[in-house]
Amino acid sequence: MGSVQDPGNFQQRNPDDRHAVVGRRVCRFAVHAVDHASRAQDARRREQPATAPAHAPVEKKQEKAPVIDCGLFLYPCEIPDKDARSFFCYAKLIRRWTDLVNFEPLGEQAVLVRLGMEIREETFYEVTALAAELEARPFPGMWEMIPAFTTLTVFYHPHVSSYEQVCSYVEKALHSRPANSAPTSRVVEIPVCYGGEFGPDLEFVAEQNGLDVQEVVKFHTNAEYLVYMIGFAPGFPYLGGMPEEIAAPRKSTPRIKIPAGSVGIAGKQTGVYPLETPGGWQIIGQTPVRLFRPESERPSLLQGGDRVKFRAVTVDEFQAWQEGETP
Repeated sequence: MGSVQDPGNFQQRNPDDRHAVVGRRVCRFAVHAVDHASRAQDARRREQPATAPAHAPVEKKQEKAPVIDCGLFLYPCEIPDKDARSFFCYAKLIRRWTDLVNFEPLGEQAVLVRLGMEIREETFYEVTALAAELEARPFPGMWEMIPAFTTLTVFYHPHVSSYEQVCSYVEKALHSRPANSAPTSRVVEIPVCYGGEFGPDLEFVAEQNGLDVQEVVKFHTNAEYLVYMIGFAPGFPYLGGMPEEIAAPRKSTPRIKIPAGSVGIAGKQTGVYPLETPGGWQIIGQTPVRLFRPESERPSLLQGGDRVKFRAVTVDEFQAWQEGETP
């Protein structure tokens, strides 16, 4: 993991500026990688004899250009495969740079710990492992943590620990946390009545992807979803793992009211509205299960790290479940 970074300069830029800086730095790393491989190839040519023995025919192959995954984009380069090994060493270095941990101050009482640049399950597990380590061994003054897709926001009392001290505590926790591995997840099955009055946008999602409504339902129910975080509204789960075949844009004009339990799609994500709120997601169904129960000791039915499976039910099953639900 990287060392604690100075909160000035880079960290205080707005997000667009920071992304531009990252892009420029990654490009420079890529250029250096290409230059290094090219110079290594030239050096080997100088070491080779001027003429090859007559009994050693030279085979010419049409080599594919290796492609570097910089984490932000793919960077193709015309380098023979014999240099690909050193090239990809640099590619790994570049990818590692984009995943370095950054510390960003949020006001005077919080630090945002950024553990990656992309929404990936591996990064999510790194976030949850860090949160578990800090929860088990909190530092002086720590009072709250909020995990997200690629970040963990840590709140603290500044009169107990300074920003620099908090960064040092968190960095120690990064090194002492368990190895990154997927924990055992709880699987929660959520019944959904798709289409009709429960899912007014199901046909739009189907048309958008050249499918019929039953195919959309099949895609949606066959997948297993990871709960990355709870946000937007109390108990609202941000789920990852939705098939791209049923992706759909948000509505151009959000609805003023979306019923509690509505299951929606926005882009490549799906989620469930736990409360009646405004929203712009495409609504494909509704669940009778209450995702937010303020009277319970644990108000949110779902937690980060849970797995969700949707199960299609009929209107009668929906109503029977709703009538039997304890308010």
